[in-house]
Amino acid sequence: TMTAKGIFQKAVHIGTVLWEPEKEETGLLLLRLCLKKQKDGLILSENEYLFTKGKDFSEVFGLDKPVLDVQLTDGAVKVENCGSTAALFLFLSREEGERVLFEDNYFTLLPGEVRKVRAEGNLDFLSLSALNCDWGVYL
Repeated sequence: TMTAKGIFQKAVHIGTVLWEPEKEETGLLLLRLCLKKQKDGLILSENEYLFTKGKDFSEVFGLDKPVLDVQLTDGAVKVENCGSTAALFLFLSREEGERVLFEDNYFTLLPGEVRKVRAEGNLDFLSLSALNCDWGVYL
């Protein structure tokens, strides 16, 4: 955890991330950056970056498929990663008909993580895909 104070209207260097890919078994690195309020830990912004030590991201497609549990709850989609592999860059959509507005989309779930995404619209024929999996959910 790094802290920055008084960063409004200016750029501040908070820290450096060092990665030595030659020492890693896998050739992939997922870097997740979160900007949180210090007072209550509320996430204001979150960005994820996927790096590879190879020439391309072909290693992603050889990963085990994540095991996901998807449920509809009170105008939201709850997605839980029950497996041992990250679900990389999940994307929620509706297969046909009217569009749905999702509060958040295009996110990664690490093993054991749960994300509840509020949605406006009809969630019938909901589809879920990720960089390392693709399947439809029809609820």
